[in-house]
Amino acid sequence: MTIPQEVGSGLAGNQITRATKKFHLVAVYGLHTVRDRKALWVQLLAKAEDRCNGNEVQESETIDFNQFLLETNLIEAPNTGLFYSWSNKGEGSSRIWSRIDKVFLNDEMLQEYPDLLVNYLPEGMSDHTPLLIKYVWQKNVRGGKLKQIWSNLIRVKHEIKSLHSNHFSQAHIKIADCRAKLDQVQRHPSLIYDTEIQKIEKENIETLRYWSNIETKIHQELVHFYQNLLGTRARYLDAIDLPIVRKGPMLSLDANRSLIEPVRGYEIDKALASIGDNKAPGVDGFNALFFKKIWHLINTDIYQGVQEFFQTSEIYKPINITLITLIPKVNNALHPKDYRPIACCTMLYKIIAKILSNRLGNVIADVINPSQAGFIPGRYIADNILLATELLRGYSIIYIT
Repeated sequence: MTIPQEVGSGLAGNQITRATKKFHLVAVYGLHTVRDRKALWVQLLAKAEDRCNGNEVQESETIDFNQFLLETNLIEAPNTGLFYSWSNKGEGSSRIWSRIDKVFLNDEMLQEYPDLLVNYLPEGMSDHTPLLIKYVWQKNVRGGKLKQIWSNLIRVKHEIKSLHSNHFSQAHIKIADCRAKLDQVQRHPSLIYDTEIQKIEKENIETLRYWSNIETKIHQELVHFYQNLLGTRARYLDAIDLPIVRKGPMLSLDANRSLIEPVRGYEIDKALASIGDNKAPGVDGFNALFFKKIWHLINTDIYQGVQEFFQTSEIYKPINITLITLIPKVNNALHPKDYRPIACCTMLYKIIAKILSNRLGNVIADVINPSQAGFIPGRYIADNILLATELLRGYSIIYIT
């Protein structure tokens, strides 16, 4: 998606790209007087029933825009959800409702996305209703095998999350509970004229604002803590001195060949088996246990995707995204220092990284000095501790512990 660009007073547009499809989205914000709106044709009140209470819609407010629709062959998109999209949050008869937010499409857009639907959601704390545009991209995803696997995983993830939220989850966070209550109130059919329900709406909005402010403060506190802890970014990093590296130990021809030989299915199986079942998932939302349970269904696709990476040296970007999250180090954690950060990688990334790690583990001892005992397969860090103890004893130093 491109960055939104200002295309005129009250207009902002951008070009949205997905796979091989492109379309232009123009967002229109109507100015406050008929005179100001006239040049832009952005008054979106097309019918008298689009307003409840307040002044009636006049023909002078809509004639320019209706003419614009006729000339451009635009029609309003199919929609669902609430009818009105704006209110002044007044109480009783002083509350004004208007349907001033709409989505219009041309013929090409309708033909390309016949299932497109605009959902008018509850407005929450805002005076405007969010408009959620739903449409289905191409089901047969074009691109490499890793991209196809990723698309299938995301589709499964959404279905599982929907199942969980509908049947198993409970609201443990107050802000989520507040949003749910406000959503329920704003969907109530009597909200337009029932002052009691309108008062409940205002109370829920204030509660939501309170908890939202707390959420913001927690975010700011954590960011400030880690900015002070980590310091500023280095302006430059020293590069590797290649001449010195080349003077050191080098891999043998056989070791080089073992690193570049094609990846086999058994290597992928071994990599998956070595990943802990309960390791934290990444942006894909799946842990190793999920992959192991359905391995007989997806192993062929995973084989092809991983092998494609090693053949092309290219990886689908979302797979290479890592989440940094915080987990508590103690019970009843209260301060930022009571948490520690962990990096959460996607499962496909973990499998690829394990294969690389396993292959390097077989040859790394050939180029690492023997005195380096830690983290090298076949060597033990305790060996250096024992060696240091024996050396000290050899120098007749007593009371060694």
